[in-house]
Amino acid sequence: MNAPVRFSYANARMRALKNDLWEPIQISRLRAAPALSVPAPTDALEDLYPPLVRWYVTLLHACAPARAVLLAMFRRHEIENLKLLWRSAVRGRALPSHCWRPLAPLDSLKPMRASSPAGLVELLKTTAYGHLAAETWRSHGSDLVAAELAMDAWVLSNLHDAAVGLPAREAPARDLLFALLRERDLDILRRARDGYRLEPSFAVGLTTRLRREHRREALVALAVWQPSRGALVSVLPASLVHRYGEVKDWDDLMAALDRVRTAECRRLLMAWPFQIAPSIAALILREDQMRIWASVASMGRRA
Repeated sequence: MNAPVRFSYANARMRALKNDLWEPIQISRLRAAPALSVPAPTDALEDLYPPLVRWYVTLLHACAPARAVLLAMFRRHEIENLKLLWRSAVRGRALPSHCWRPLAPLDSLKPMRASSPAGLVELLKTTAYGHLAAETWRSHGSDLVAAELAMDAWVLSNLHDAAVGLPAREAPARDLLFALLRERDLDILRRARDGYRLEPSFAVGLTTRLRREHRREALVALAVWQPSRGALVSVLPASLVHRYGEVKDWDDLMAALDRVRTAECRRLLMAWPFQIAPSIAALILREDQMRIWASVASMGRRA
């Protein structure tokens, strides 16, 4: 089947979904005056996730060449439910239902009660996460931070493998996914010492894309950077400076990451239609939109 035929339905469905995306001016207005938005922003998971899952369902049915990548992207959301189950089992507490992400009909995990991590591992045996749960328990026991980092590393490694497995003609989608993985890697390095209490060299080992692109010493320097040592750009690898500019600190870098990725996603929406890149770009923008909506709602509650 040739590309125009294979992608015609996917392009039609993706264009329909694009109607749900906000324009940049709408995002600015929402952040500036959330009280004026209609309907009011909410961060309730039962309101946030079903519309996003609808995007996943639509694109999985419409864009077969992107299936492996889409499923790997979806697991980034489902892994949060696994982490919630794990925390509840380690702490011996009931599962907080309001924290459960409703991911039907694509979900492979359901709320379940386990009195211990070992019991949870047994319950998870027949799920897609059975091996991951068993290995996490064997390697990290009741160490919650280590367990959650291991689960994140697993799901992002799967996404990386799916991106690497794309054919050469899908280079724009692969590059976009690599950019997404670099963002997560940089966030790990940013929070390694003060947030996770990790040794910098160990944090470097948790990165998914950056450790394949840069020397360990350069990434360790990022993990130990402090404002007293000058601007962050002084230890930022040259390729990242080229992408994100002369950033002063972590906040500056994270803002640049968001700005560059958003611009690239919007550019790819107008790209050659017989690729998966436009669908992946639209989905990333939709996920960003959900996070912005939840963030604005959270700020509104605190105001």
